[in-house]
Amino acid sequence: MKIKDEPLDDFEAALADVADVPDWRAVWGPRAGGGPSALAELRERVLAATGWSAEPVSGDADMRQTGWSFTTPRGSLVVVGADTASFAISRGGWSAYRLSQEDYPEALRILQHQQWPRYLELVRGRLGEPTYVGSCVDPGFPTEEWQDEYDARQVGYLAVWRRPGLEFHLYASHAGLEFDPKHPAMSVQHRVRSRRGNDE
Repeated sequence: MKIKDEPLDDFEAALADVADVPDWRAVWGPRAGGGPSALAELRERVLAATGWSAEPVSGDADMRQTGWSFTTPRGSLVVVGADTASFAISRGGWSAYRLSQEDYPEALRILQHQQWPRYLELVRGRLGEPTYVGSCVDPGFPTEEWQDEYDARQVGYLAVWRRPGLEFHLYASHAGLEFDPKHPAMSVQHRVRSRRGNDE
């Protein structure tokens, strides 16, 4: 087993960028496909809602491209689509990799006692208390609302924060009830997306 355990500076900067947007409903838009017109509309909408910067959309933009890249004042790179935002966090963070069946319990112990609380506290500091927190050992994990996205056999922990127009998901990937030799790595990941079926 190999361990990567580095500072969370880039993740914390992304959290601050998420928290800075007062209402994510102004960020999201219709699934209008790709191409110059739709991307230009997305670009203008996100710039107005966030104050981030972005290169202009060229007239020959690929019709298959449905997201556009933005840079926040903290230097974070974000790709925004109709209802998702993906922050490029290439540095820092924790992961356990090159895992074997024998390594798995020790990696889970590190995640449970050290890393999950570390990440959870960091997000709480920016976004407040989560709407939902659960573990794969909890009965009914995850709740029905997120069962189509997370499987207790694969995901060890899930926490969800809600703000106007926003759901922020923090989850432990490949850290569930079963060791999967096809994915011998464990890490803490996040998602930024629109609030499903709820505009509040």
